[in-house]
Amino acid sequence: MHIDEQDLSGVYRLWGEMAAFPVGDSESALTHLLGAIAVLLGGTDAFWVGATRLSTVPDGDRLSGWRARSARFRQPDELRDQVLARFRSEHKNNIVDPQTEAMLARAGQNRACLRRELVDDEIWFESALYREVLVPLGVEDRLLGCHVVSPDAESYIGVDRGKNHPPFGERERDVLQLFLLGSCAMHRDLMRSRGLIGIEVPLSPREQDVQQLLLTSLSEEEIGLALGLTPRTTHQYVVAILRKWKVSGRVGLMAMWLRRD
Repeated sequence: MHIDEQDLSGVYRLWGEMAAFPVGDSESALTHLLGAIAVLLGGTDAFWVGATRLSTVPDGDRLSGWRARSARFRQPDELRDQVLARFRSEHKNNIVDPQTEAMLARAGQNRACLRRELVDDEIWFESALYREVLVPLGVEDRLLGCHVVSPDAESYIGVDRGKNHPPFGERERDVLQLFLLGSCAMHRDLMRSRGLIGIEVPLSPREQDVQQLLLTSLSEEEIGLALGLTPRTTHQYVVAILRKWKVSGRVGLMAMWLRRD
């Protein structure tokens, strides 16, 4: 691997920081991760994507049944939201950029890949992804990493660099690969907190908010006050969350989370 003692220290430190976040507080953990991983790898921005695979893959599907279910940028803004909406719309119509297609061709293995390992320069610079999406965002190069959560669920971390920065190299790729190897529980919690694994129907954004507070010592009344919900509405969300996870109460929910299986 193309990493040195300083890189190892940075990865170990980040592992410790991520493990220190309270159970269920995946949003704060993710915010910290994206900022820290961008600094560690010398990126100008970072993002996370949770993807799952359809139970039935359509004929000729260029995504091999994989679909992005949840995404977060380090620096969210309206333009990036438009980008996400465009990608989801195109994927529904089987329009796939070459980098995503190449990354998904390696599904099923933990991996970190340089852009040039996935797509050569000629294809990259002529792609709609580069010309119409990344250039307006000020992105020149992209490093992608993936942790396999299950055969049908994968957690991605991407790091971008702008035009005035050199492309990512083997050192940054290997640092990201090492981080992915030691962050299994974190990726599982990110997927679980959104209901992307373990249940049949994903959690709505509001259910995710309620669930995060359910995993604390707050009462239902306090959860409702924190989120601006009535007691009745709060209870309805709690019941729906427990039903989706097929547990009988908050103790069962917490026990399931602590197992991290």
